[in-house]
Amino acid sequence: MRAIALLVLLQASHPFVSAWISVPQFNFAQASSRNTNAMHKRLSTCTSALHSTLRGRPVPKEQIQHQQQQHPEQYQQKAAVDENKLQSLEYESYESKKLDLQLLLLDNYDSYTYNVYSYLCTMCKHPPIVVSNDAYESWEELIQSLDVDIDGIVISPGPGRPERKEDMGVCLEAIGKNPDMPILGVCLGHQALGYFYNVKVELAPNGPVHGLMSQVYHVPFQSKNDDDDDDDGNDDASVGMNCDLFKGVDQSFDVVRYHSLLVNFADSELKSPELMIEPMAWCKSDTEAEKGHGDDEICMALRHKVYPHYGVQFHPESVGTGENGYRIFQNFCEFCVDRRTVRDNSEKKDDAQCDRLLNKTSSKQQDNDIELIQKEELSSSKYKIFVRKMWTDGDCGSLPKPEGVFEAMYATMNDSFWLDSSTGRKDADLEEMNKPSAFGNDSSCPIVSNSRFSIMGGNLGPLCKKIEYWGKDHKVENRGLVVTNQMIGQRDKIDCEQDIISFLHDEIMINGVTEKVVGISFDPSNEEFEEVETELPFEYHGGYVGYLGYEVWHDTRDTICEQEACGRTVNAKETKGCSNPLVPTAAFLFADRSLVYDHWRDEWYLVGVADATDESKEGVVQWMRDTSDQLLSIASLDSKQETDIRKVLSNEELNFDLKRTRDEYSADIARCHEEIRNGESYELCLTNQLTTQVSFPEASDVSLSSTPFGLYKILRQKNPAPFAAFMKFDSASNHSDNNADAVNSAMSICCSSPERFLSVAKEGRYTDDEDNDSARDHGWEFSPPFVSKDQGTESRFIIESKPIKGTASRIILNKDDLNDLAKVEEDRRVAEELQKSVKNRAENLMIVDLLRNDLSRICEPGSVHVPKLMGIESFATVHQMVSTIRGIVDKKNTPIDVIAACFPGGSMTGAPKLRSVDILNDLELGQSRGPYSGSLGYISLNGSMDMNIVIRTALVTPNSVNKEQDSISWDVAIGAGGAITALSESQDEFEEMLLKARAIRNSVEQWNNCGVI
Repeated sequence: MRAIALLVLLQASHPFVSAWISVPQFNFAQASSRNTNAMHKRLSTCTSALHSTLRGRPVPKEQIQHQQQQHPEQYQQKAAVDENKLQSLEYESYESKKLDLQLLLLDNYDSYTYNVYSYLCTMCKHPPIVVSNDAYESWEELIQSLDVDIDGIVISPGPGRPERKEDMGVCLEAIGKNPDMPILGVCLGHQALGYFYNVKVELAPNGPVHGLMSQVYHVPFQSKNDDDDDDDGNDDASVGMNCDLFKGVDQSFDVVRYHSLLVNFADSELKSPELMIEPMAWCKSDTEAEKGHGDDEICMALRHKVYPHYGVQFHPESVGTGENGYRIFQNFCEFCVDRRTVRDNSEKKDDAQCDRLLNKTSSKQQDNDIELIQKEELSSSKYKIFVRKMWTDGDCGSLPKPEGVFEAMYATMNDSFWLDSSTGRKDADLEEMNKPSAFGNDSSCPIVSNSRFSIMGGNLGPLCKKIEYWGKDHKVENRGLVVTNQMIGQRDKIDCEQDIISFLHDEIMINGVTEKVVGISFDPSNEEFEEVETELPFEYHGGYVGYLGYEVWHDTRDTICEQEACGRTVNAKETKGCSNPLVPTAAFLFADRSLVYDHWRDEWYLVGVADATDESKEGVVQWMRDTSDQLLSIASLDSKQETDIRKVLSNEELNFDLKRTRDEYSADIARCHEEIRNGESYELCLTNQLTTQVSFPEASDVSLSSTPFGLYKILRQKNPAPFAAFMKFDSASNHSDNNADAVNSAMSICCSSPERFLSVAKEGRYTDDEDNDSARDHGWEFSPPFVSKDQGTESRFIIESKPIKGTASRIILNKDDLNDLAKVEEDRRVAEELQKSVKNRAENLMIVDLLRNDLSRICEPGSVHVPKLMGIESFATVHQMVSTIRGIVDKKNTPIDVIAACFPGGSMTGAPKLRSVDILNDLELGQSRGPYSGSLGYISLNGSMDMNIVIRTALVTPNSVNKEQDSISWDVAIGAGGAITALSESQDEFEEMLLKARAIRNSVEQWNNCGVI
């Protein structure tokens, strides 16, 4: 886009540019491509040539290179100015193509509304006003609250039925009171139009269709005046019929469908002169979900015969519908502009239009002022970051591996963490392991992309503090925030009304963002040290490390509702107060002393955080000296194997109990099918828990094998994963000095998650060259035209999410299996079947669209895109279907705003998210999921973040029943589940739930059977 915008402006007036560079004709596909690096290189090469050309003389390439070498600093400054000018030209060109249009987007609490919003933002100069359907009691109240005139209304998709007031809010009233206003209804909005104009809306006779593709046929456009381009504007009814909704859209184009209901035009009704609406597009009922139920035609679009009201049953905003869906919105917006032109002919209307534009300008300026204030608040930082690097080729000897370091330094602390990229391998190992892999190069993706660095730390340092949040899943008397200063053991209870999201947001706003990193170098033999400005190969710069339990959804729901519903919150059912009292809803450490290990280079980084005082900096340097000595003294894990075996209390097989039995779980699946059938949800991520108890004889000394860390050591070997973690938070003891008490009283999270939830990193960390054969095969690579509004010199933050939907058990489980060609071929076949699975692809697509929606809440509109759709990634025990979604974070948003907009992860809820969470809370009997289904990771002081989805995880807590007995006893809970869709089979879903728990269960059984590592 940058290249296109610049060259189009210069080509006409500067022949040299025109002759030197050919500019292809603009089209959507070219504009939406993120792979513009080649053209950017061509631009950077000729930047100086362009400036000379503008003065009338071309400059030879050799002269440019000579000038660069002679005056590098001047050239860099000039290049920066040139780059800013290019960006400004590009952005101005992009903005000039937008329509001067103000739309109202009525949100029916759907999880795809902000995909519509993002599309419309790329077409309209003024972002749509998004209002929840029940934010106001009446349409009049809503209109009176707006300070601008609106030019059109879009009614979003959503759960429920059009005849129910609680599902539609003011939407039906909006239709009835705006006969001359252009209205476009999508899915539920389409059904609302059908219902309002007296056409039957009923359950789809062939069953619900969610996340599946169909081909749509539409009627050729016919103007009421038989003249598309020549409307005199005197007949409003005629103008109302002049929206060519499918202009530029081919016949039989592919769309994504998410619906359980449909508008059913009976043949007799179509001939009735009293019928005010008519169908304008259809599809055949031939999807996988509808097979065997006939070959009926289903209405996919409708229009009013007089009023400018239109509806589409499919989802034009889905990544699967692609460019054709974008064109439909574009056609509606252009029609709104034409319609307004006719409506504003009178002088009175012109005055109103002027007032409207003034109001918009004022509102836009206010937004800019708010953003400026927020930037100023974040400009100065409270902290400084210092780093010391240790590597074997330098002044350091042999360095230990992460497992040995954590065991020696952090395992016995009250509170500690290890964000463990346990699949981290060097490139040579990677190539050898994946040469005969099951699914081509994709299997290397989890290792190459996500497994280079491991981070660990504990309750160290003068600035360290622990934040524990007891939320709405706990008893009322126990709720609130507790902040503990780790150095003095002081525990302060914060106002019980404040939640973890608002607390972390306030902390970041107060402390600011620290981008500069100072390297520390010293000779261990003397007290001198040197400071050097340095750059790190990773994003973590110290900060908050911890987890958000699933029940934080109570708090993020309020944040989302405040965004759209004028401060009004939704009264959701609370989780019953049955959470484990030892497990906070969320917990974080502010880590001012931490270690980072580079798996690829066998290097350690010591990361210290200091405040502005010299004493604090000196304390960091002393810690670095002490820790460097400690690392050198720790034997590598390769040469240290624990062989001490304890007797277990019993040789009986370890029994696991299901929270809900097989029959109960099957009944829950049937209930999910009923809710999906009735249009309440597209997909429900139902979960269950396996629980057991593990006991060991109590030893006189501290034995780590009988602690949860002993379990984690087994788990990371049996099921290595890129987003694995071990976390321990002692919420029971008051910081006892007894190591045995500290080891045996804390709750622990043993996680082997393969799934990234949200990562926020500086631009340049991610590239969009991921293999995406699936997208190319189906034409799903489309993204709307987009140019970033950020024209500053600061780096932008890119957000990434990698949802997993689709799991299959691997045939190859170890290196020896790689030599068995039959197993290799069977493993490949399993992976291929997974990628072709209609059910799994539908599940994955639904969550991709949901995450596009969530990211669009906090990203620059139009920047959210899907560089990888439905790829297969192969882990130690399973193949997974994984997609990648990225966007540019709007500068006014912090990482906490990102979490608030996206939590909990859609892969653990289903869609639409808000309604699905309520249904699941009811189905799961209000039982807390705890950390499972939530997220853990870090929120860095430089504004970066990396959080996983907590799956493939064991939650281990001390058992109070056996506390007085001569034994150490642990309660273990393993969460597992799966996405239920209309295509789900009860037996298959139950088996998939057990499959996902298998690797964790096997690790617990090995831990129980004497814990040999």
